[in-house]
Amino acid sequence: MKKTSLFLICFISIICGYMLTWCADVIWHKMHEKRILVMISSWKRPLLLSGQIIRFANQTYDNFDISVSVKGAEEHWVRSTFMQEWQEMMKSGKLRVRFDKNKDQLANLLDTVRDVNLDDYDYFCKVDDDDWYAPTYLEEVNEWLHKEDNISLSHSRKATLLRNGDDAVWMGFNTSVLSGPTMCFDRRVMDAALKIEKDPAALEPLYSKAQVLALKGIREDAMLHQIAEKLGKNQYRMTSPYNIIYGQQYPSVIRGNYLK
Repeated sequence: MKKTSLFLICFISIICGYMLTWCADVIWHKMHEKRILVMISSWKRPLLLSGQIIRFANQTYDNFDISVSVKGAEEHWVRSTFMQEWQEMMKSGKLRVRFDKNKDQLANLLDTVRDVNLDDYDYFCKVDDDDWYAPTYLEEVNEWLHKEDNISLSHSRKATLLRNGDDAVWMGFNTSVLSGPTMCFDRRVMDAALKIEKDPAALEPLYSKAQVLALKGIREDAMLHQIAEKLGKNQYRMTSPYNIIYGQQYPSVIRGNYLK
């Protein structure tokens, strides 16, 4: 009887130990999760946009919201069709949608944060409507953001490219140093971007007015990369190339002012 009681006590102690460890791990991860805002600027592609919103609704990571700027699509038509799929996310506050006119590249991105309190989020992740992101994408982003301190920009060199061939699409691998659709900025970078949009000289002498005027219309990603390097650390996420697939068969959306 004593042996049985001792066995039960040991067994219960082991189970309790595992449960406490599991609970502590869950609590630690919840306490250290980064609050993320997913930014999607979509021009003339509400069908692709709707698919992207639904895809991010199925992310394994939950501590994020989505902010969308719709351009080049009639508001009443979008509301009466595609937005029917988004109602639950909008009611819960997970998704905010606004309709804007097409502008230059920097303004098109910043339209996604016009009505947003930057202090509510730790990082702001740029997402294209025509690319495919794995269900674990944001979970991996969060894990990488905990590897270092003072990260102003986190992005990935590794991605798969989906290109058009003569008879079928084919896949290759990204070799670009800068991968715009994977860029996640901290609040400092987004705050700086909003300032230079109003006044191109706002960051001088840290970043010159001439550089802002040269890049904000066509290479907003390169400009924000340069600014981020001056404000903090630049992190390259070494994740699987299948974590994101670029839809190279489509023209750039964010550069809407160059496409007719």
